[in-house]
Amino acid sequence: MDDASWISLVASLLAFGTAIWSNKIAREAIRHGGTQRIAEFRKEWIEELRRNVAEFLMAEAQSRVLKNKMELMGGLPGTSEFTLSKAMQFHDAHLEAEARAARSLETILLSLNPNEPAHKELLGSLKPVWESRDDRKISHTEIIELTRKVLKTEWDRLTDEIMKGKVK
Repeated sequence: MDDASWISLVASLLAFGTAIWSNKIAREAIRHGGTQRIAEFRKEWIEELRRNVAEFLMAEAQSRVLKNKMELMGGLPGTSEFTLSKAMQFHDAHLEAEARAARSLETILLSLNPNEPAHKELLGSLKPVWESRDDRKISHTEIIELTRKVLKTEWDRLTDEIMKGKVK
């Protein structure tokens, strides 16, 4: 084999090695990009759950306050036009708050995974709220604590997957 053949062989081997190395780097970039995108989806899910729980608790509390005001107005002596007008405003606002609470609660229930322990706990706390729409007694503190537990679990999972570069 002459020098030109050796040079040609070495150049071919280098080109082949470079192609293999480039392929490996491209695959790694694609995998990393997929991991990053899924991590972004998880982060969005975490933020959406936080917003929906806050909206639910706020709308539920507002609904309760408006219901109490309507009951108080119903107990006032006399039915002036002003009183009836205010009662109707409270009634309409109450229905709107109820609708917002129901919409948020449904979204929360659909967002949770019943197979995850922390999710299951939160579902257990929210299920009675969903089943009894009248005179519901909910503990905002309990729901907040259970939501924090779910959010922490998901955040830990997210950061762990980002650090390892793997998504489950």
